[in-house]
Amino acid sequence: MKKRLVFLCCALGLLLATGCSPMPAAPEDLLDAPKLSEKQYEVDRALREQVGQDIKLKYPQSGSYRSAFTFHDVDGDGEEEAIVLHTCQGGGNAQITVMDPWEGDWRVECTYPGLSPDIDFIRFEQLMAGGREAIIIGWQPEGSQKILAAYRYENRDFTMLGSEDYTQLAIGDYDGDERKELLVVSQEGGGRFSLLYMGERDGVLDVLDTVSLGRDIVTFQTPVSGYIAPGVYGAALDGSGDDGSLYTILAHVEEGQLVLPLSGEDGMLFSGTRRPDGESGVYSQDVTGDGIIDIPTCWTPPGYDRLDEGSRLRFISYVNLEKGAFVTVQRAYVDPAAGFRLILPERWFTGGEQVTASRRVGSGEITIFLYTNGDIADRSRELLRVQVVNLQSPPRQFNPENYFLLGKRGSFEYYAALPPGRGEEGYALTQEETLRLFQLL
Repeated sequence: MKKRLVFLCCALGLLLATGCSPMPAAPEDLLDAPKLSEKQYEVDRALREQVGQDIKLKYPQSGSYRSAFTFHDVDGDGEEEAIVLHTCQGGGNAQITVMDPWEGDWRVECTYPGLSPDIDFIRFEQLMAGGREAIIIGWQPEGSQKILAAYRYENRDFTMLGSEDYTQLAIGDYDGDERKELLVVSQEGGGRFSLLYMGERDGVLDVLDTVSLGRDIVTFQTPVSGYIAPGVYGAALDGSGDDGSLYTILAHVEEGQLVLPLSGEDGMLFSGTRRPDGESGVYSQDVTGDGIIDIPTCWTPPGYDRLDEGSRLRFISYVNLEKGAFVTVQRAYVDPAAGFRLILPERWFTGGEQVTASRRVGSGEITIFLYTNGDIADRSRELLRVQVVNLQSPPRQFNPENYFLLGKRGSFEYYAALPPGRGEEGYALTQEETLRLFQLL
């Protein structure tokens, strides 16, 4: 069914409302703009003809939709609309313009003012009953906290459902009602953070519950939504303390209330998630592929106990929270800077021998071996050696003939070497197993 015709008076009204003047676009804007596809070009041409040439396209800085042009069926009529983010050349806040296809061209349906000149992200989520999607936009004012806003588009008009300040957020069906809700990290005064549970209620985006996240974490990473335990859907929130270490907080919803089974209030469990500065790039994720978000925890292998914290090499144990306790699901050596994870076989930790590792500074070489006679310098019982090679500055004295290739990424190549012979009984690896244990981040 064809879209209804938008009359010339509507276009003139939009011209006045947006403040855009029919001046040619500045040459620098045309030069700096990303190359448009044919479909985007047609929308851009039609927009400038109807609203004015004096516009500047705005591009979201994060998320899945990074273009100024997003094509999505926002009114549920079975046909994609074009959502265009732009400002007028004179500046000011960005605007949201919705355009419909009509007789082989595009027509402006409505334009709605945004909340800042820059955009963090744009998403489409089913917040409302009846299968209808809302448009969720993160606005990014300069020098202040970002603003989350949700909109409904119907009958050729925009309605704002609500807005809230945020630093990070995660979207998921946290209460199991087949609609999406939001977990929003918002900064309070005095450096404190709150976690807001938000959803649609009576036609508006409302705060359904809120809890304080305390003073333990000073900055948060983007939360990860998913199962945090079997049958428990929630989110994992990684954040940095004032010493640069990473911690993890878990959150889920029970009977409409936020529950934090892992927070600063529980003492040892929360402290157990601490990853010191050297491992600050290790985040919560499903590393085992079982659908459960795994929490990284650090532990010091033999031989490093007496060294100061900044000089220690560490292994990572990925854990799940079950019945108030951590259960280890995987052990690994993780190097965020080099971009790889090496899973440590569980059989290495069932016997009496102790597995440790050493890292040769500046060489890109990591050696994993059995700790013998209390001497971290004794590597005679070597299990595996990994060499990271930066092709732009390869290490000295590296002979790839003694190694096999694990993987490549960009200018980096990853190699492994196994000890000659059969190796240590019960600990020996094959090339095939080593390749399975190695993962690029």
